[in-house]
Amino acid sequence: MTTLIAIGSVQALFLAALVFAKTRRSWSDLLLSLLLVLLAAIFATAYAALAYDLPDLLLLLTNAGLLTAPVFFLYTRSLLSPNPGLRRRDLLHFSAYGLSWLYWLGMILAGLEIRLDAYFLESRFTARSLWFNAILLAELISIPIYVFLSLRKLEAHRRFIAGRLAYREGVDYRWLASLARAVLALWALLAIPDFLSQHGWGPEMTWTLRWSFVAATPLVFYLGFFGLRQTSVFQDPSLTASLAEPVSSSETTVENSQSPANQPRKPAEAPAASVEKYRKAGLDRSAAQEMLRRLEEVMAQDRPYLDPRLSLGDLARQADLSTHHLSQLINEHLKTSFYDFVNGYRVEAFKHRIVAGHHQTRTLLAIALDCGFNAKSSFNRIFKKATGQTPSAFVKSQSHP
Repeated sequence: MTTLIAIGSVQALFLAALVFAKTRRSWSDLLLSLLLVLLAAIFATAYAALAYDLPDLLLLLTNAGLLTAPVFFLYTRSLLSPNPGLRRRDLLHFSAYGLSWLYWLGMILAGLEIRLDAYFLESRFTARSLWFNAILLAELISIPIYVFLSLRKLEAHRRFIAGRLAYREGVDYRWLASLARAVLALWALLAIPDFLSQHGWGPEMTWTLRWSFVAATPLVFYLGFFGLRQTSVFQDPSLTASLAEPVSSSETTVENSQSPANQPRKPAEAPAASVEKYRKAGLDRSAAQEMLRRLEEVMAQDRPYLDPRLSLGDLARQADLSTHHLSQLINEHLKTSFYDFVNGYRVEAFKHRIVAGHHQTRTLLAIALDCGFNAKSSFNRIFKKATGQTPSAFVKSQSHP
């Protein structure tokens, strides 16, 4: 089992080297390399402590979460920000880690190593010093706090791109959200029982530690593998221009609309607050009706949804509308997001081709790609959300009415 921990350390270091060796390194790449190097050091320390029976080495890992958790958050933020560089105030994220070392080194320099060792082996909360308990508490909550902050940024980004892009492949960071949830689950299963039972590194904890590192090994590979392939959404200049376009603040209020995108729709009444906001934007009901007619005409005649990389800015230019007004039409009058609006047309285009019999000579994926979808997984997910059935089930229903 300790061999797997050693493998985790080696693979983390190898992946860190691959990321750092990229020809076009970004801030996110540098932070990912740092995170992987830290994980490699943690795994190596755990391996040495468990394989050679050196429990004192495990004390070096007591505050490891205070260092790795902020780096993970900063890495997530760097992927989602057009200005990913570190700021001076970001050093505050590492203040708890620095203070923990100052406290421990101060105890050692003061000749209080025995008392410090007694704290680590003491299971009673009240028998330890206030500072020592504060450090352990900070270590316990640092991982869930920073994972939560990362997930919140990822969700905000998902809503952000839903109002501007008609695709998510490569820009929604779904893999990173999955990793964050897996880390949180591992923390809940291992860190909480350890904290509640005993804070020392007695023999009874060895088994738990071994399994925790073994379970974390595939997560390290997952992070390095997908991080190596991932690029920041803001590294694409044309995409950055589209994402920088201002749109309405309600762009993602409705993302669960199931109505087909190319069916006639009646403009819906907006909430009073939104009505007042858009009245100030200078778009009255008659103007909205005219713009909506122009938008539907463009969608029907020019079929811009067939472009798999369609953005809000692209469609606004084709419809001769501002991005703000286009977003307002989709969000307030059609009650959906830009993402669902465009993909609704793609779903209808796919259904039309199936009814026409295109699936008899072509694969379903080829037809889906022709309709503007980017990938099989997203096509299946979007189609089922819009129709309530899988593409294959829809084809069977057409073959056997």
